[in-house]
Amino acid sequence: MPTSRLSHEFRQAIAAAAASRLVAAGYEAAKAADAVARRLEGVVFPGLEVPNPATTIEEIRVAIEGTTAPAQPLTPLEIARFHFDKCLAHCDEAGHAPEHAAEVLMLALLETG
Repeated sequence: MPTSRLSHEFRQAIAAAAASRLVAAGYEAAKAADAVARRLEGVVFPGLEVPNPATTIEEIRVAIEGTTAPAQPLTPLEIARFHFDKCLAHCDEAGHAPEHAAEVLMLALLETG
């Protein structure tokens, strides 16, 4: 799989947003992160050896959700929060059901990776 031109933070934000939508659909958090990791591990962590991608994605989701999105993102986590919120807003505005939203987000990452 080619290395994505997207920023590391943006890839993480999309994966976290997809996991968030699966949680909203009723998945347990760990199962949501696992579902996302199985599809996106190579895109979210290109060239990196991540011992437990699902756990890492869940940690990222929790960290992003716990971060307030500032008006002007400065840190990598704040940048990720900005993208995370935009992903969720796009899915909400489009009226996507949570599982469909997760699919849309994952496909967006796979198609741009």
